[in-house]
Parts: sequence; C-alpha cells; structure tokens
Amino acid sequence: MSTTVRPRPPLFPVKALVVVGLMIAAALAAVVMAKVGVIERRAAPVAEPVMVRELRFDDRPDGGIVVREWPSEGVVTVLEPGAGDGFVRGVVRGIARTRKLMGVGADEPFRLTAWDDGRLTFADPASGEVVEIAGPFGATNTASFMALLTAEVQAP
Repeated sequence: MSTTVRPRPPLFPVKALVVVGLMIAAALAAVVMAKVGVIERRAAPVAEPVMVRELRFDDRPDGGIVVREWPSEGVVTVLEPGAGDGFVRGVVRGIARTRKLMGVGADEPFRLTAWDDGRLTFADPASGEVVEIAGPFGATNTASFMALLTAEVQAP
C-alpha cells in the first residue's frame, strides 16, 4: 500500500504577504522622501488656549474633594462622595498616584485648558502627564471637566 504525501498549504497566503510588504515599502519611501525634501512637510497648526484654570484638589475626611482655584484658593466646587462625578475623581486620582510615585506633593496645581481647536486637556505640569478629555471620553465626561473650567469661584 502506498501513501501519497500532500504538500501543506502555506501558513500565510503569498499574495497577502506581498501586499503587506509593498505597503511597508511605500510608507518607508514616503518617510525618506519627506526627510530629504522631495515631499513638502507641513507643520500642524498650533492650537491656542481659550480658557485656562489651575486647580488643586483637597481631600475631605468624609471622602469628598474640594476643588480650589490656584493661587486664590477660592472654591470652584465640592465633589461629594458617591456623586455622579466619578470620571473626574478617577482622572485626578490616577495622576495623583503618579505624583506620589515621583515624590511630588499635592501643593502643585493641575492645569485644565480649553483649546481653540476644540480640545480639552487636563495636565499635571509637575509630572508632565496630559489627559485629552474632549473626544475620547464622551460628552458627559467632557461636561464634567468643562463645569470645573467655567464654574464661578467662591471666596476661600
């Protein structure tokens, strides 16, 4: 009895590998042409800040967070425990954790900025972290941060 050995099909279709290889080659060629000046590179327009507020977040014994404008120390709002502002709390806690690991104290303010290109950023100048709020996190979470940016400040 004789057995016939069938050749195994290739793991990847050859045509697909050729297409992917050509795409990679085209991308590399475009980068090289831009570097040597064959293709004109245009700088992205620089966004300007429309509104900026520097904030400090102070924990209360009951689990609330007092949001203060810096340097006036005026109260922007109080994030009550269990309220619907968990996204703000989560972002602040995440960056505060990074600060703690870096040995940076809580006295340094955070920077909340609305840009003329529609972006909203929450930045920590002390650690260099920047969180893009508008867009990836949805309208409700963006509104939570916009409320911090536009709220009237109460005297300390």
